[in-house]
Amino acid sequence: MTEFWAIPKGADLPASVESITADQAQVQVVKVSDTIKSANGYLAALRALTQQVSSRPERVAVVIGSYYERPSAALERNLQKARRVLKQNNVQANRIYIHTAPVSSIRNGDEREPAYPTLFVFGTFGL
Repeated sequence: MTEFWAIPKGADLPASVESITADQAQVQVVKVSDTIKSANGYLAALRALTQQVSSRPERVAVVIGSYYERPSAALERNLQKARRVLKQNNVQANRIYIHTAPVSSIRNGDEREPAYPTLFVFGTFGL
């Protein structure tokens, strides 16, 4: 579990198992949804996500399925696939965050609901 705290300068930190400062936390994009063109490309991106998260226990896999009106059936299937692939590769459930979110940008009338989510890694890099 990750919790974010804003601590006044000079105040004591709350008890924690481990802590990092905001400048140590980073988000690394593995693959943006609109750059995934096929099921094979998505599977390759999931493998890359799994590898990056598995290599460091402090990292978390983040999978965000964006939609305009409602998540498409294809997007829902691909979110389930992400959950399966991560679990099959022994990524602990508390290190997986899979969620849907409405797209905040303006939609062109001819755009279809996205079929693939965006994949991120949240954690520390280079420490």
